Amino acid sequence: MLPLLAEYGGRLERRLRTPDDQVEAHLITFPSSADLAAYRADSRRSAAAPLLESSGAAVELLPVRDV
Repeated sequence: MLPLLAEYGGRLERRLRTPDDQVEAHLITFPSSADLAAYRADSRRSAAAPLLESSGAAVELLPVRDV
């Protein structure tokens, strides 16, 4: 659901993949935690959930900070 990011102020900063293409990670930023929550609650994301589940992909949300 990357196309929805901009509607919530989100931005895809980096898209990384392991050399064997088994794992892909997205570094995404939002202006606030409320914007992230609104993005995650979007009904279009919920409607697409079966596609994600059938793909076998796993989603893990990890809050991070600059160091």
